[in-house]
Amino acid sequence: MPRPATNRRARSAPRLRACLGAGILMAASTGCAAGAQSTDTLHKLDVAGIERSYRLYAPAKAVKRASANGPPLPLMIVLHGGLGNAQSIEDTSGMDQVADDGGFVVAYPNGTEGLGRMQGRRTWNAGRCCGIASRENVDDVGFIEQLISEIANQYPIDRTRVYAVGISNGGMLAYRLACEIPDRLAAAVAIAGTLAIPSCPSSNSVAFLHIHGDADRNIPLQGGRGSRGLARVDHRSVADSISALTKNRDCETSEKSLPNGDRETTYTCHKGAPVEVLILSGASHGWPGAGGRKGAESSFPASQAAWDFVRSHQSHRSEPKPTSD
Repeated sequence: MPRPATNRRARSAPRLRACLGAGILMAASTGCAAGAQSTDTLHKLDVAGIERSYRLYAPAKAVKRASANGPPLPLMIVLHGGLGNAQSIEDTSGMDQVADDGGFVVAYPNGTEGLGRMQGRRTWNAGRCCGIASRENVDDVGFIEQLISEIANQYPIDRTRVYAVGISNGGMLAYRLACEIPDRLAAAVAIAGTLAIPSCPSSNSVAFLHIHGDADRNIPLQGGRGSRGLARVDHRSVADSISALTKNRDCETSEKSLPNGDRETTYTCHKGAPVEVLILSGASHGWPGAGGRKGAESSFPASQAAWDFVRSHQSHRSEPKPTSD
């Protein structure tokens, strides 16, 4: 599997605006010209009176095709880890480049910002973790639901092909989204994050990939408190998380050891979407393949692998398209 290529998006590109009702997208000043560049913009969203924000990356060629009566675009939601933010995960994950090649829109939401010395560091309410978001019971599930609707109202999004991938605390939220809004997601991917809510009985329709390093000392493979963990939470093990996810799916499993020492388990389910677990040999706590970032020693291209896994999955429910006044 190829590694994600160097991010080559255009930071100074003109932003695209939706012509609601007409169903087409136009550049702010010049229309959808053949030379239009990809957009990378910051957006704000009011969620129950609280201002939330997210970054959005829209590959120009894909948007142009979809706007010209082509097939609508998949949406990938990328969730940063605890103490991270939207900009940092966009910069390190390489997902924009995968989106250029795969033809999908990427949203990078921001979690809840901490106070005092924790300003600029953000967390998600994934259940029992993490930080201020969990302590204050922030409705991050509602935020993501509203984010999906807003983006789908502005861009030609295929609502049956909405996906989520997250790292660490963001991976925990990916689990929670699969469990609590399975009608909004077709597939989800958790990287170095486990299930942080008590149960997950309703996720059968959501395909799921879990990627975890066997040398992770923040959220250990076997669960519990990691020696490098900052959340002071007893984490579920990967095995227990997958057990909760597949409990009602009636799955058969197959395991495979790869030549590089990685281990792959596939769950083929009779009453639900498939589940896969990939354990990376020697990898610690980080986004694998994230440009040599400390803590992500594995060169495994996680962003490309996430897209390769989710791309073929569609949900069975979608919202009606918005109508113009």
